Amino acid sequence: MSGAGNGVPRTTRWLAALAVALTIVALVAGYVALWGEVLRYSPPTPAPLPAYASDAFMPWYGARAVMVGQNPYTIAFQGALQQVYYGADYTGAPAVESPAGFYYPAFVALSLLPVLWLPFGMARWVIAAGLGMALAGGTALWLALSAAAASRWPRRQRWWPSLAAAGGALLFAPSISLLLLQQLSGLVFFELVLAHWAAARHRFAVAGVLLALAAIKPQLAMIPMAELLFWALWRRERWPLLGSCAAALLAQCAFAAWRVPGWMGGFLAAAGRRHATIPEFWLPGMLAGGNAVLGWLLAGTLLGLLAFCWWRFRLEEAGSRAVLHAAALGFAVSLVVVPDVAHYNRVLLLPALVTLAVEGRGRSPLHRATARLAGLAVGTPVVLIGVVAWLRWLGFGAPYLRPLVFIADPAQVILPVLVLPALLTRCFERPLPAVRLSPALLEHPR
Repeated sequence: MSGAGNGVPRTTRWLAALAVALTIVALVAGYVALWGEVLRYSPPTPAPLPAYASDAFMPWYGARAVMVGQNPYTIAFQGALQQVYYGADYTGAPAVESPAGFYYPAFVALSLLPVLWLPFGMARWVIAAGLGMALAGGTALWLALSAAAASRWPRRQRWWPSLAAAGGALLFAPSISLLLLQQLSGLVFFELVLAHWAAARHRFAVAGVLLALAAIKPQLAMIPMAELLFWALWRRERWPLLGSCAAALLAQCAFAAWRVPGWMGGFLAAAGRRHATIPEFWLPGMLAGGNAVLGWLLAGTLLGLLAFCWWRFRLEEAGSRAVLHAAALGFAVSLVVVPDVAHYNRVLLLPALVTLAVEGRGRSPLHRATARLAGLAVGTPVVLIGVVAWLRWLGFGAPYLRPLVFIADPAQVILPVLVLPALLTRCFERPLPAVRLSPALLEHPR
């Protein structure tokens, strides 16, 4: 009754697998229970209840207008969209802090083209399924890149860590929020990760096109795009990344101008209306306590450190540990300086958490602590949710569970504060590239 290879009894292995499976089922059920509690016991707001509780409705509805040549950035179109979404026009109404509207570049219609011809009741489920696969696949892909760079596991043994990473990504609290709302941030996340994978495989033209597609949310994609474009400058064989990104962006903009002439001005005006009441930087503004100068100083310091990391590793390969560490740091920095504090955008922390987990215990107390943080970031809220579900099943009253219900979200809010120092130490402990920049190297790149 011995298993092949490691001498572990087959019965023991099957019992362990069954215990893991039952635990996962119980915790997933607990997650569903928690979100039910959050929705039920959240304080009432003056905002109206939309007919379609989905953030995918606005880009879907606006993209359909783009395809027929209608300008989706006008006040009149926003009122029509709200009439469908809420059942009434709330443009300018003080009761709604951020009314629904179309705040995407017009070329988002190209990304949504496969679902534009479906009724939204069907399209939302297709989008939700696609976003779930994007989150799971992107996280597993980043794990594969990080594990290959760190030589953690043989290729034939990487399926189970990849499966665990994909499952953990779907149990991450911001991922649940993103899937419930069908937010396109999940698509941007996947395209950016896939661009890094393509660059690591020397598919530079493909990487450039993927970067251009991620521009449907420029506030999220801008920093990761700038990093890879800067990195591509320093070797001649990487220049197809620059050319394909520019060509794809021009093609998307040309399509948008063909369908909606003058769309760029309308998009900027709509974005200005959308972000008029949102602080310029999220985490720096929060840490600065509303002091604009201090907020800019903190944001500038983060961006400066990130820029130094990429300058330091500009000659390294895209699949190297140094570049992957800098890229994970870029994902985290782009999250904390974005002018949007939405919980679902924190899925950009997934590459950072995977990077810390792959790196292991490290050589210092900070490294050992942050390696455990990668697992606790997903495990803690999941365990809390499971506790809530079981206590409800045992008959405890829901009001007594409210403190537990609202612990998970604040825990995720402070996560970037802990992740950023860990990634910075990882980046700065790397040795400088062995190959120095020189005129001869630029003329004859390896």
